[in-house]
Amino acid sequence: DSDWMDLLNDSRFGRIRDLRRNLTHIHLSGKLANLVYSMDATNTDFYAYQYKPVLSYLESPSKGILIADEVGLGKTIEAGIIWTEIRARFDARRLLVVCPAMLREKWKSELAIRFGISAEILDARELYDFLKKDRQAIPDGKAIICSVQGIRPPKGWNNEAELGDNPRVALAKYLDNKCDEEPIVDMTIIDEAHYMRNPGSQNFTLGKLLRGISDGLVLLSATPVNLSNDDLYYLLNLADPDSFGVKSVFPQVLKA
Repeated sequence: DSDWMDLLNDSRFGRIRDLRRNLTHIHLSGKLANLVYSMDATNTDFYAYQYKPVLSYLESPSKGILIADEVGLGKTIEAGIIWTEIRARFDARRLLVVCPAMLREKWKSELAIRFGISAEILDARELYDFLKKDRQAIPDGKAIICSVQGIRPPKGWNNEAELGDNPRVALAKYLDNKCDEEPIVDMTIIDEAHYMRNPGSQNFTLGKLLRGISDGLVLLSATPVNLSNDDLYYLLNLADPDSFGVKSVFPQVLKA
């Protein structure tokens, strides 16, 4: 507890092994900002460009990123590397992957083989029950995979329309109630995110709900660069609503 200047003036220095022990402690606690913990920590080949999204995500104040690489460049791997990095730095336990139904098994296999992550495929009711659990009850390294079709809210979910016992309504209302509280998901990955580019769609509504309850959001899409500026804006608005909150100035942002 002594002041370091006093210790220095008194020539009281620590031992080399003390320094090494302290550095090891800092390393293991994930506090070295210039160290990429996910390097060589996954069962993937090394390509330098796949680590650029990690650095961009870590520098993002909103903890949101849109990865728009072309087909075949490994967006799934890039997203997995980001999650690996976050797990190494923080007590991150809840990973949610949302994708088209036909990609659920692919994601489950990729997470297991490349990142050693056990994943479970859930429907809307099961996801609702999972999110209500205490975070400490979630085993480290666990991931949840859901389809966009299976958890998106139906039209009229937030009014008094009689929708019966619809688990997607219950899930949507639960997510909406949690949007102003502490995040209940450490990171959400949305694959084929271009399906959420229409602000009038239920897919976009799902994206906004997931953004509200997630500490971090990773959007994957191979097509937004081929879409209109409006489509790109709404995807970026999901990823980083603080930086892309005013549509009227977006053309100037693109030119900057």
